[in-house]
Amino acid sequence: MTNDHAALDTYFSKVDGYESKDAPAKYRGAIKCLKPIRRPPPSKYRSPLDGGGILSVITHSWLSESIYKARGKISLTDLPGISDHDSPLQSAARMYRLYAEQQKKNGKPNAKVFFFRFLRARLIVCTLLASFYILIHTLGPAVVINLLVQHISSPSAGIGYGVGLCFAFLLCCILRAVFYNATWSVSIRSAIRSRCGICTLLFWKIANLQTLQEKSIGQMINLLVNDTHRLFEMIAYGSFVLAAPIGLVASTIYGYFVVGWTIFVGIIFFVAFVPYQLLLAKLEVHLRKKAICFTDKRVRMISEILNCIKLIKLYAWEESFMAVVGGIRKKEQSVLLKTGIIESLQNSAIAIAPAVASALTLLVHTLVGYSLTAAQAFTVIAIFLSLRIILAIMPRAINSAAVSVVTFKRFDEVLNMTEMPDYSTDTKDEKNSIELKDVFVKVMIKIKENNISEEEKMQEVVLIKEINLNVKKGRLVGVCGPIGSGKSCLISTILGQLPFQMGSIGLKGSMCFVPQQAWIFHASVRENILFGMPWKEEKFNRVIKSCCLEQDIESFPRGYETEIGERGINLSGGQKQRISLARAVYSEREIIFLDDPLSAVDAHVGRHIFFECIKKDLSDKTVLFVTHQLQYLKDCDHVVFMKDGRIVQQGNHDDLMKEEDYMNLLKKFESTSGEKNKENTKNSYSSGLTKESITSTEYEDVKKEKVEKVKTNVDDEPLVLKEEKSFGQVKFSTYKAHAAASGGYIIFIGVILIIGLFVLSTSAATWWLSAWLNEGGMIIACGNTSLLVGNNGTCTPTRDANIVTNPRIQFYQIIYGSFIVGTLLLVILRCASYAPAMLQASTTLHNKLFKVIMKCPIVFFDRNPTGRLLNRLSQDVDEMDIRLPAILQGFIQQSWMLLFYMGTIVVVFPQFLVAIVIFCVFLGILVYFYKNGVREFKRIENVCRSPWISHLTATIQGLCTIHAHNKTNDFIHRFASLFEDHSKALQAYWFSLQWITLRLEVITALSNFLVALLTVIVAAYPDALGIATSPALAGLALTFAVQLTGLLQVHVRFLVEVQALYTSVERVRDYITNCPSESTSVIAESTPPKVWPTHGKIKFENISMRYRNGLPEVLHNVSFEINSKDKVGIVGRTGSGKSSLGVVLFRLVELSEGRILIDDFDISKIGLQQLRSKMSIIPQDPVLFIGTIRYNLDPFKQHSDEEIWQALTITHIKRLISELPNKLETEVVENGENFSVGERQLLCMARAILRRSKIIMLDEATAAIDSETDTLVQDTIREAFTDCTVLTIAHRLNTVMTSDQILVMDDGEVKEFDKTSSLLSNPSSYFYKMLHMLPFDDKTSNAPNLNPQNSNTSNSNATQKDITCTSDAINYDNKAFEIE
Repeated sequence: MTNDHAALDTYFSKVDGYESKDAPAKYRGAIKCLKPIRRPPPSKYRSPLDGGGILSVITHSWLSESIYKARGKISLTDLPGISDHDSPLQSAARMYRLYAEQQKKNGKPNAKVFFFRFLRARLIVCTLLASFYILIHTLGPAVVINLLVQHISSPSAGIGYGVGLCFAFLLCCILRAVFYNATWSVSIRSAIRSRCGICTLLFWKIANLQTLQEKSIGQMINLLVNDTHRLFEMIAYGSFVLAAPIGLVASTIYGYFVVGWTIFVGIIFFVAFVPYQLLLAKLEVHLRKKAICFTDKRVRMISEILNCIKLIKLYAWEESFMAVVGGIRKKEQSVLLKTGIIESLQNSAIAIAPAVASALTLLVHTLVGYSLTAAQAFTVIAIFLSLRIILAIMPRAINSAAVSVVTFKRFDEVLNMTEMPDYSTDTKDEKNSIELKDVFVKVMIKIKENNISEEEKMQEVVLIKEINLNVKKGRLVGVCGPIGSGKSCLISTILGQLPFQMGSIGLKGSMCFVPQQAWIFHASVRENILFGMPWKEEKFNRVIKSCCLEQDIESFPRGYETEIGERGINLSGGQKQRISLARAVYSEREIIFLDDPLSAVDAHVGRHIFFECIKKDLSDKTVLFVTHQLQYLKDCDHVVFMKDGRIVQQGNHDDLMKEEDYMNLLKKFESTSGEKNKENTKNSYSSGLTKESITSTEYEDVKKEKVEKVKTNVDDEPLVLKEEKSFGQVKFSTYKAHAAASGGYIIFIGVILIIGLFVLSTSAATWWLSAWLNEGGMIIACGNTSLLVGNNGTCTPTRDANIVTNPRIQFYQIIYGSFIVGTLLLVILRCASYAPAMLQASTTLHNKLFKVIMKCPIVFFDRNPTGRLLNRLSQDVDEMDIRLPAILQGFIQQSWMLLFYMGTIVVVFPQFLVAIVIFCVFLGILVYFYKNGVREFKRIENVCRSPWISHLTATIQGLCTIHAHNKTNDFIHRFASLFEDHSKALQAYWFSLQWITLRLEVITALSNFLVALLTVIVAAYPDALGIATSPALAGLALTFAVQLTGLLQVHVRFLVEVQALYTSVERVRDYITNCPSESTSVIAESTPPKVWPTHGKIKFENISMRYRNGLPEVLHNVSFEINSKDKVGIVGRTGSGKSSLGVVLFRLVELSEGRILIDDFDISKIGLQQLRSKMSIIPQDPVLFIGTIRYNLDPFKQHSDEEIWQALTITHIKRLISELPNKLETEVVENGENFSVGERQLLCMARAILRRSKIIMLDEATAAIDSETDTLVQDTIREAFTDCTVLTIAHRLNTVMTSDQILVMDDGEVKEFDKTSSLLSNPSSYFYKMLHMLPFDDKTSNAPNLNPQNSNTSNSNATQKDITCTSDAINYDNKAFEIE
């Protein structure tokens, strides 16, 4: 077989970086970056990271220009590129090599193993850098504070020694900042590189899958969006956790030298928080698994709803599906609430552990009677406060690691899925293009033991049985058979989409495929046809002519550059099918598979395509042509007749006519389609169609006039709107909206105050200790005289520095311990209030967003890709669920801490207030530039995520076509390009979070230096300065000053990150407030009677409709009347406006003029739900949901089993369903791919029948059904719905032959409307000419009776004035909602 699998092992090997290099060569580029300053030529590297020196890497100065630009409008092009070494393709190539090695060694890959092998070297470097940082962070301040407080207590060493300690303090702060930034530089690049690698590798796997099996598109999106983000965070924070034990050991050793064995009391308590965190993390893993299941289910459901939104609106199911999604979200919320409480407990440990550990150490130290000085006490506090960094980073790292355990399992599930097999070989006979020998295909399905038990077992279902088929080169082979006979399965098996268990398949030549449901992707018409092939104008024109696309493209507002929306939403079914066919013809492949390509086009176009395209242009190709249009079989070189998964008969058409089964099939078709007494199909085609449809001069004149009119009326907006990105500050209204959604402003403010009380209680314990130390021990002297027992004289007391000797020690101990108990109680209150409030906010916004989207008009979904909407409903909601609460909680907590710490320093040294003002000015300027950059980078990152999500969705939907055309590699390259754009924005965002760190560290280091210098100077010259301070207060000020170093930069980072994360709230709120809305669902004051409509009489009065202001009308002044219980057939060329009648009848688009009456009730005066729920429609494209057959027929359990089986009987699919092992409980996969298109159409018809509406519309509902079944279904519907008004839109004219009346549409106008018998008996009628393939003659167009009232054949009010007879013109605008 010629497919991508043959090239899989070499695909990534072509990418630079695939081959493993020796260590010196591998790390040569990284070693160059160790130079302090480098100035390579600007063109040499596309990323400044590759050309910068160590100073640029540590300070992130390479990002400064972009941050400065972010003051105004900034776009993706203004951001620095990512390194070639970090690019998606290179990263995936290296990861694939490790993946392939492991697969070869162990038989199947383990994502966790090869992923960490990929990161091994960088992880070691990160851990080393993090170890240096944590050593300096934990030991440096503690040692300096100890020495400074000792010096202040006894400043005998002189001021020089004290100033030296101050400079040591400054150096310590700067070194800490250097190693901190260096660690983040390596870890962020590692995270970006690994995310690029794993996402591209997963996309490569998805693009090479046979099928998604039980996976859904929503699950795949969740995997590549949310799960990989958890992985990103794990890598970013992981090195700090690995380095944490080093800091813990060093702090313990130093603490032992300071206070002795009592330090172990606090250390043991502190270390106890690690298993506490691990226990919570384990519990969180369990909850995350459950949450991910619910999130997957919700995103999958929303994805399916968005893809099927048209059907849902037509059936008025919005409220019902909103309730379903709301129910899933409620379960998800319940699990997320527990997870949020656990995260809150983990975050609380950051503040609790240092306070409680130091308190326990000091309490035990004093209780056992050991002496305790200010230097010892504040050194212990400094040690434990410095260790807080471990607990600060650990929750996010552990949370990400915990979720990553689940993520790796999900990666393994995808990586172990079946790829496209490479089982096909060349044909044994060189004259053959296709050889199938004894091919047998079966699939395994899950069935329940009974309706009660949840246990399932596997049962095999045979699809193809002993197929033997040889197709010679250049032959046209027609494949026919009833629905469900295995025709599409045969093609899927040959293409490798279905694995076969027995036999062999041989193919010789390149392939392409035209599926029964055309796959169109978001691009221009030309790009959809070329599909990566080089542009050749002459060839292109020939192809569009043979595929009957000339007039369509002429009428498109921008010709072949016209933009097509996702899934071809702005094209008719026929246009989509012909573009799909043109793609195959243009590809010039040697073997072409056509799966019923004529089902969506009218008879005229179908004949042109068959003879001009299939017979003529593809005459030298091997064509396997599956069709229900049996009239073309006589012109095929070879005919295959299938039934029940077998080839019953095959051979030449004339020879097969001697066989009873085949002859009966043809006779039934001829009797139902009116083909029996026709002339030879080819002759009638040649004499009639070409003159009328292709070369009519009069037609061309009319067409040109209309095309010019269309093009002058079209605005310049593209079909798919560009996603807008906000600029400037996040508006205050966004914060208000989030606060209001949390339960109200009072609750939100209350939560903030509770966190403030919690921080106050931890700080108060330190303040109390300072007061205790300041009080000192017992009085040991009065002035210069020792204090004698019983001496009651007055003197200036001198107290012992050892506070253990204080007579009121128990009082101080009790109060000190009480603060700790109060802190623990406030933790419970904090967790019980914060997590529910934040989750309530995200759920409220999610529900509002989904409700608003569901209420949008259908044109909104045409102009906004599904990936864009899913981005908001998945990633943005995930940000509000998880990341925003965590960061916001940290920001609120850090704000309170900053307030209390700075307040304490100012109380001790009022002079420091001047320095604070100066520092705040510099800080404000720095933050002003900084926060703009972070916020704008985050907005760009949000916008850049949507395109690759849409590309992923489109790729999954078109897997079969992509494989057949051998375009998998092109789609992987496209994904890599889109993902690189997103990674570029993600890199800028994450590095911008670190950009300010070194700059803030310099400011805080100077502030620390100033505080230390003040303590030294005040201690040296108290009398001269008139200021005195005790060692206890100095120690308190120094301890809080040290904390300011890390606290200020973390606070600013949290401030900016909160703003950046609030862009997700902003995006959600933007849709909530600005999305357009349909009319009201229910209008209470204009409610029709409960039994309305009682008759089903429909009246169109001079209606006109355009899909959007500024676009041309697609229906022009249409008037006609349908009587109660009439069965009306609606016919016309592709693009004539047939389906637009259904659009206005169901009010998917509102009328620009006129009105529609149902039983004399103006439908514009009633609510949409009231209207749509009273009618039923079976749309052109069959839509099935993931679930069971029962769920698809009756999703909201409104009907009994008897009613369901009756509907299946009416649609002639009861036998098929009853033979399935699970019957009504049989699972339906995404898009109903486990049923043929014809079977899907019958199931959709049964769904509509169950509604028992008085008015039913069938829009090409039987296009993919064989003629015999179509006739049976039409007859049965006619009998079952004698009391209903039925409107049938059809291309196959035999479908409407039994209708009471025929409505002929052309160019959005009524051509004629009369009884079927009258039109059939009038050779001048358009319907007669369409049926007999005769050319239209506008000069005699007055011959048909266009007003049935004139001949007393109908009550229609269509008049000659209402109707303008023009030739077929396909007026079309690519910006409008799908015309057909």
